[in-house]
Amino acid sequence: MFFRKKNKEIIKTAINVPMLVIPEEFYGGKDPVIHYQNKDKIKNKPEKLLPEVGINNRLAGLFKNKIVLYSVIGVVFLLVTGVITWYYLNQAGFFAKPVVVEPELPKITTDNTNKPTTTEQVSVIEEITTTTLVENTTSTLVGKVKTLEFLPVFLTNSADMDNDSLTDLEEETLGTDSGVWDTDKDGYYDGQEVYNLYNPIGLAPMKIVDSGVVQEYIDPKWQYRVYYPATWQIGTVDEEGRQVLFSASDGDYIEIDVVDKEKNDTFADWFAKTATGQRFIDLSDFVNRFKENGKKRGDDLVGYFVNFDKVYVITYHTDSSGFISYRHFMQLMLQSFRPNKTLVEIPEQAVLGEPTVNTTVTP
Repeated sequence: MFFRKKNKEIIKTAINVPMLVIPEEFYGGKDPVIHYQNKDKIKNKPEKLLPEVGINNRLAGLFKNKIVLYSVIGVVFLLVTGVITWYYLNQAGFFAKPVVVEPELPKITTDNTNKPTTTEQVSVIEEITTTTLVENTTSTLVGKVKTLEFLPVFLTNSADMDNDSLTDLEEETLGTDSGVWDTDKDGYYDGQEVYNLYNPIGLAPMKIVDSGVVQEYIDPKWQYRVYYPATWQIGTVDEEGRQVLFSASDGDYIEIDVVDKEKNDTFADWFAKTATGQRFIDLSDFVNRFKENGKKRGDDLVGYFVNFDKVYVITYHTDSSGFISYRHFMQLMLQSFRPNKTLVEIPEQAVLGEPTVNTTVTP
């Protein structure tokens, strides 16, 4: 009952499929001749020509589409704008690379004590180029080496009416009488008293520095001392105070220079290197009123005082007239110069006695 087989029903479904039947002419290995019914229509049918596809046709088709056209224009605009923006930002340094600071490496020192010695010698030749600066004025210092200038030897003095060894301009400066050779009537002529640092307008004993017509100059840096006419102007040329000018109102002046000297050099060595155009044989030794040793030229227009590693040079300068108006003031400065403070004092001027008159009484 449970395992009873049921009768299967076979349902046949009719399939309606068109069937193609081979013509009878092809059976039995026959090779029939094929006849076309529309043969003439096939032969006379015109061929369709496909259009040539070229670059121009493609571009024409591309730009016919407005969306594509606008897209291309937008891309080109963005590219141009980007290039221009990059250029200006780059010029402004916006894209500059950051500076990378490299750490400083420690110096490597090599110890050559353990290295074996070799016989190879290396010669190092250094080329040294020296430049000499030449200036035309006496106020120029090249380092600490002074380029000195000097007047010609034996220039003529200006007028001296009373022949008292003071020019008329010097007497005007001192207040002496240019028509009398001994203004103060003390028995000494005026030029003699000035040379020995005494007052030509006061009765002896009187020193010229106490008269008021002459003053003492003490250099604030180099500490040398010298007498000069009180009416003259004093000027320092350089910052170190190595060159000081004592100037008269008419343009003449006396110059004091402090020039360095090598400690191992003699004065003759220094003179040969520094006093260009001067002859050493024209100099003579002298001792001034303060017992200072010096050298001076025969015309008293140039003087030198040596003090260890320095030389004090005193020179006279005049204008283009060619006359020396203050030669005796130059002698005044040479006689009073001291490289530093000294304890030497000028002795009092001796008073000349009245002349003795011998009388003979006859009985």
